Amino acid sequence: MSKRGRRFIADERGVTLLELVLSLAVTGLLLPVFAAWMTAMIAQWQQVSERIEVRQTNAVLLHRIGAEVREGSSFLPQRNGLVFLNKAGRLIRYQLSSGGLLLRDEEGVGATVIGSHLAECRFSTDQEGRVLTVHLGAISQSWVGRGNR
Repeated sequence: MSKRGRRFIADERGVTLLELVLSLAVTGLLLPVFAAWMTAMIAQWQQVSERIEVRQTNAVLLHRIGAEVREGSSFLPQRNGLVFLNKAGRLIRYQLSSGGLLLRDEEGVGATVIGSHLAECRFSTDQEGRVLTVHLGAISQSWVGRGNR
């Protein structure tokens, strides 16, 4: 062989068995730490996602209720619910069931589930019965209805 070929063989580098075992041991120690960190981050992301989803759902429910309440009258808050007359004079009842379902019951039509997984739903009015406040979890919204005319 030429000098050039021998130099290449003499310059050959590799990994010894000791280096390989040490690198595997260090990787074996760091991998569970990384996995635990990733598991914690995923769990936190899921919690935040669920809270955001609940807030968005509650905002949609408040918007839907508000559109009907603005035209309503004769508000009568009840335990976990509200009864009032809509624009057409029909009796409307919103009620939170024990299973966390928000039901909308319209006289002559029947009950419809409009929300689920709700822990809290409260309705309150001012003394004149014109301003209605709805509390869905951590979100509250007030509307002025037509009152008790």
